[in-house]
Parts: sequence; structure tokens; C-alpha cells
Amino acid sequence: MKLKGISKALAIAVSLGVGLLGVTVYSAIPNILAEGTIANSKLFDVVLAFAVARLWPGVPSNAVDPGWVPTKMGGPSAPDDPEQGVATQVWLAVSDERDAKVSGRHFYHKRTRAAHPAASDVTVQNGFLAACEQLTGVRLASAVTT
Repeated sequence: MKLKGISKALAIAVSLGVGLLGVTVYSAIPNILAEGTIANSKLFDVVLAFAVARLWPGVPSNAVDPGWVPTKMGGPSAPDDPEQGVATQVWLAVSDERDAKVSGRHFYHKRTRAAHPAASDVTVQNGFLAACEQLTGVRLASAVTT
């Protein structure tokens, strides 16, 4: 699928504020789906976004927290607006604004938000990528420079 106005690659990982509660225990990765460890899975979304930003500097890669929105998972009393949750992702994808032309950041409603400190830790990123490679047999290569 190609979005209108997108002429180059970009990566946007969806995180949640609960990712700040995650722990970087790589043995937890196989259990994320089985046990529903949402905090860890969302932390690892941000770790992956930041790792891609580091390894592929020509490809903007950011994480977005859409907020607590009223969905089946969030429940009907969730206070955030779903449109605002989507707006940041679209803004990062198509905006020419300087604030949207960044990489390796975590956003909430078009504003930079602090991520879990582990997300920026290169040792954590490399450990996560190694665990993913062990599980899938696929290695995330570094960008090729010519």
C-alpha cells in the first residue's frame, strides 16, 4: 500500500504509555502473545523503532502513543480522542513541518514524549534484535551506504 504523499520509506511503531512499565527481559518475548504482557510488548515496539532509527538513519522511524482511546481494548470510558491518536501517525507520515521530520523519537498528540530509558539503550536494542533473530531466523541488517 502506498500512501499519497509518501515518496520514501518510513517506520512508525504504535506504543502505549503502559510501555513505560515494561521490562527488558528478552525471555518474555515468546510469552507476549501467550500471556498478554502488553507493557513489555509496547516497550519492545519503542525499542524496535529506536533501533531502526539508529541502524537506518535515512529511514525516519518513530514511536507513537495514540493515547487511551475508546476501543474494544480501551473500553468505552477511555478519555482520549481516537482521531487525535491517528493524527500524529498521519502527521509524521506526510507533514513537511520540521518537528515531523525527525527520527528516533516517541510522540503523543504531535508532541515529543519521554520513552522508557531502555528504548534508547543500544545494548538493550541489540539484545532485543538478537532475541528476535533467534526466534524468527531473520536478522535486521544495517543500512547499506553507497
